[in-house]
Amino acid sequence: MIKMQSSKKDFIKVLKSFKLIDQLIHEELLIQTIFRENITIYCGFDPTSDSLHVGHLVPLLLLRIFRNMGHRIIVLVGGATCLIGDPSFKDFYRTVNTASQIEDWTNELQKQIEKFLNFHYEKNDLIIVNNLTWLKDMKVMDFFDKIGKHFNVNSMIQRELVKNKIKNHVRRISFSEFSYGLLQAYDFYKLHLDYHVSLQIGGSDQWKNIIFGIELIRKLCNKKTFGLTFPLITNSNGKKFGKSKKNNIWLDPKKTSPYHFYQFWINIDDENARIFFYFLLISMYDVQSVDHMSKKYAEIINEKNKSSRSKIIQYFLADKITEMIHGRDNAKTAKEVSKKIFFYKDILRFKEQDFQKILKIGVQSVRLDSRREHDIREILVMSRISKSKKQAKDMISTNSISINCNPRRNRDYSISKEDAIFQRYSLIKKGKKEVLLVVWK
Repeated sequence: MIKMQSSKKDFIKVLKSFKLIDQLIHEELLIQTIFRENITIYCGFDPTSDSLHVGHLVPLLLLRIFRNMGHRIIVLVGGATCLIGDPSFKDFYRTVNTASQIEDWTNELQKQIEKFLNFHYEKNDLIIVNNLTWLKDMKVMDFFDKIGKHFNVNSMIQRELVKNKIKNHVRRISFSEFSYGLLQAYDFYKLHLDYHVSLQIGGSDQWKNIIFGIELIRKLCNKKTFGLTFPLITNSNGKKFGKSKKNNIWLDPKKTSPYHFYQFWINIDDENARIFFYFLLISMYDVQSVDHMSKKYAEIINEKNKSSRSKIIQYFLADKITEMIHGRDNAKTAKEVSKKIFFYKDILRFKEQDFQKILKIGVQSVRLDSRREHDIREILVMSRISKSKKQAKDMISTNSISINCNPRRNRDYSISKEDAIFQRYSLIKKGKKEVLLVVWK
């Protein structure tokens, strides 16, 4: 366990020691600056949906950490840049949404961000801005004359993501997407002028865009500013979490149930868990008290190192972050329900209220007619536990499917009211991760 220092001067070193910083420009000057004075920091979020997702928790937690240290925070919602779209990590041409839809999404994101960053803060000093405010009336010729002339096309093409898209003819990049970095650079410049912003933070895929802004400020203002990127949170396929992806885990409690939200953290891979774990811990404590914090949670880290199968960190994240997003009661119920579903091997240990809690917390369910039998393979396909009847057969043959905690090996099994517990419920599980509650009607 690396010992954290308590000084603000060591804050950046603390982040680097836990590999929470991907890239950083003007490191020594930034360390000196944040030690001497409070600075203004900004991070941008494009409203391409009506909610943020778990991938956005890292920048939100980092903003909260800086705020805990006394620095001023500005959040930019990209109402204008969203109309263009950043090509970062996208294997497809981005669909542009309508201006009215983006306006609605912008309002939703602003509420979400304000709620998260004002948590435990009596004083509402958070500043949220929309770049549509200054970009919507800017004339093309003015932009080219003032901003465009300072950028070298060769350096823009050298962006890794742009090069990949140019080489791969299946993908395509529009001129507007190609110019996205210029608009983000102008945002940094504008915020520097209006709010004295000196540090922009973002995911590692935003590094070149951040550098564009730093260079623009240097050329137009003769000032040195800073950029910091953090590791991206990726899904099981190694791809960046994105709002346009299916099955995202949303920060809007209405879009992802407490149960599925809790399960996400239980099943998150070790590397992503590590990133969230440290960002969450540091955000929970004043930077001056990180020594105490590290000692208090050393047992969690050490226990994790003892066994690759241990999920102590994942359970810690599930408890804390589910409570943060869904509230204490829902987090407690999600924990209780998860424990009973996946650790109870005897259905007789379930009480009727347990099934009611399972329904309430958002476990996937299906209502079946109790007057007839139902092919278990059809139920597995209908609930998307299986992609096909053939796959469902294979699952049953390999003992992956259980009904009421009892494995079913008969590929032609039909589930009926005879499988009901308390005359109303049946519990179908696939392995240790997926569950379906049958409600008989």
